[in-house]
Amino acid sequence: MPSFDPQDRARLYHYASDLRIWFQEWLLEPVQKATGGIIPAALSTLYADMHELENEFGRQLDQPIDIDDRHTPLLKRILLYQRQHLAEKHEEIRLKTTSSEIRDALEAQSEPVRRLMSEEWFQNTRPIRLPRLTDFLTPRDTYQVMPAAPDLRGSDYDDKFRILLSPASFLPALRRCRIESWLRDISVAVAFTDIDDFKALNTRYTESVVDRDLLPKIMRTIEAHVYSHGWAYRFGGDEYLLLLPNMDLKVAGDFLQTLQERLRSLEFQGNHGIQERIAVSIGLCLVTPDSFLTDREVQEKANRAMQHAKQVRKNCIATFRGEFFGDEDLYVMNRPGHQEP
Repeated sequence: MPSFDPQDRARLYHYASDLRIWFQEWLLEPVQKATGGIIPAALSTLYADMHELENEFGRQLDQPIDIDDRHTPLLKRILLYQRQHLAEKHEEIRLKTTSSEIRDALEAQSEPVRRLMSEEWFQNTRPIRLPRLTDFLTPRDTYQVMPAAPDLRGSDYDDKFRILLSPASFLPALRRCRIESWLRDISVAVAFTDIDDFKALNTRYTESVVDRDLLPKIMRTIEAHVYSHGWAYRFGGDEYLLLLPNMDLKVAGDFLQTLQERLRSLEFQGNHGIQERIAVSIGLCLVTPDSFLTDREVQEKANRAMQHAKQVRKNCIATFRGEFFGDEDLYVMNRPGHQEP
């Protein structure tokens, strides 16, 4: 049974209110609009539970409180939502400021949520599953009533090579993809792919030769491999980001290992003397529909996993164990059958 002092009690009262408002805007009101006012029991019951917990926190804000264990799955969901909500808001502010004072203030605002998420009850609790609009409505009708329908317009291609999509297209596409995946209760995989020893290639053959004869073939291979499974984005001469919806960890791992093998088998003999076998290190970040990570954090975690892969041995795939995405959770996915810390 978790206990909270008056300061945390007041915070949790506001956090519970934030999730209830989101639940009302993204689930209750759209379903009511589509059905002429009918509210399914799954929604009304959960909404009542949210109200009950919110009222319990708000009853005597100047007193400590013990929360019954039956409420902890909902309380964990409240904190997960609040963590993502704050992180998204703070990311927007950080883009607007160069002030260290403002950045420090943002960190201070996030500290209570981080602290509560580190408590034992939180670590040992499975959060409730929030319903999706598609639990009650058809996909077509969902898009007509949801507060922010995904932007279904296409993405722009990278200006330099025009083979893969531009980096500026990635975050909007990830946002779109996560909304679509939330509606369907499926995961999204993001893979950061980096060519091993790329600087040595540029030194050996010159940048102009690598750009003309090596990189286009690599990117065409990546684009073909990802086609109909997701999207590929060029982030630099040697870095590519893959957005792969509806893949679990095993499917994503197998898919990326096959990509490594296809790239490794490429031959460049005859093209201005390039005789190399291409190896890539890959960082994988797999997010569930209710993950607390912001879109920018998903990209950063995939990048961090790629860096771990390079540090361990290169030409491998690294990802995270569990739901918290810390450096201590990183491990290398080995060939089928086992994994390496």
